[in-house]
Amino acid sequence: MNARSIVNKRKELELTIRDENLDVLAITETWLSEKVEDSEFCIRDYTLFRKDRNEITKCRGGGVAMYIRNELNPTEMTDMRVDNFSESLWCNIRCGKESTVLGVCYRAPDSRVSNDEKMYELIDEVSKGRIVVMGDFNFAELNWSKLENVDMAHPFVECINNNFLYQLVEEPTRGKNYLDLILS
Repeated sequence: MNARSIVNKRKELELTIRDENLDVLAITETWLSEKVEDSEFCIRDYTLFRKDRNEITKCRGGGVAMYIRNELNPTEMTDMRVDNFSESLWCNIRCGKESTVLGVCYRAPDSRVSNDEKMYELIDEVSKGRIVVMGDFNFAELNWSKLENVDMAHPFVECINNNFLYQLVEEPTRGKNYLDLILS
């Protein structure tokens, strides 16, 4: 879910989680800051994980968060924080004996190549087991409507393919563009 600020959408957020009976809700562009307490966004039976934008050059906007149902035993993977790609959040969930890594990423439309390369390294690192990566990747140049339309030489697509991930979003998410993706 790309929120473009959840600051004034707390009730809508809770309704979405309850009405859809979601186990996981990943949010990009939360626009939260250290001025907003976690307690303002608590939802019963869910753990909130968040990572606010903390950049000197871009102080407004950004940020990622995940609500994960408590019965999935979520834990944040704090060791997955990477310099030069700060807007990602990684958690581990356990269902019985199975463990799955969940990630949410926000890649700004004006992302630098060095930032993108750090994101690819991060995806390479976490893709060794069961994984679901959700996020706003802002690669408007990639047309996911048909597999034959996708530029296989694009570094993001190469990263997905090298890690045996599949892009699961079947409809454009903004206009005619597939910006918000789910990879598994």
